[in-house]
Amino acid sequence: MDMAVMGHMVTADELLRMPDENGFTHELVYGRVVKMPLPGWVHGWLAGRLYAVIYQHVQENDLGLVFSQDTGVTVTSNPDTVRGPDVGYVSRERAAGPRPSTGYWLGAPDLVVEIRSPNDRYAKLRAKAEEWLAHGARTVWVIEPERVAITAHYADGTKRLFTANNVICDEKLLPGFRYLVRDLLALPEFEQRA
Repeated sequence: MDMAVMGHMVTADELLRMPDENGFTHELVYGRVVKMPLPGWVHGWLAGRLYAVIYQHVQENDLGLVFSQDTGVTVTSNPDTVRGPDVGYVSRERAAGPRPSTGYWLGAPDLVVEIRSPNDRYAKLRAKAEEWLAHGARTVWVIEPERVAITAHYADGTKRLFTANNVICDEKLLPGFRYLVRDLLALPEFEQRA
């Protein structure tokens, strides 16, 4: 995804008060506003699907909080970095701690989901996964819709590729969550109406 870095340094609070800009979303990377085009429908649909599936499992098992697409998360301060994961999950233990009543969530989610857009370079997504992990995420799933694959990056520096016929699971982070990758990433099909 092409990104443009905007001029002067800003804080997370200033980013939160920025006016909406049609056709773009914004993140803050070490004090610099990064402008990104809105994702396409496949990205948005998958983000919604993954949110719904993870949210349902987390709610049924009282595991914590789940954030939907592009919820702002402050991962560094002075200069501030605010990222927006496609989906974020925070464990019950961490969610029970201090948290802001408004504004951005403080600290990386335990699980971050990033969905690759058609023009994203994988190296850039890998670097973003490493950044999330360096700031406290326990696992980052990089979703590749075209390959029907998920690469799970772990805090210990290892990674694992889950392809269409594999079951994605993480017993430490999401106990009991098991999903066949091809079913989790399947795009909707509609029959033409007469």
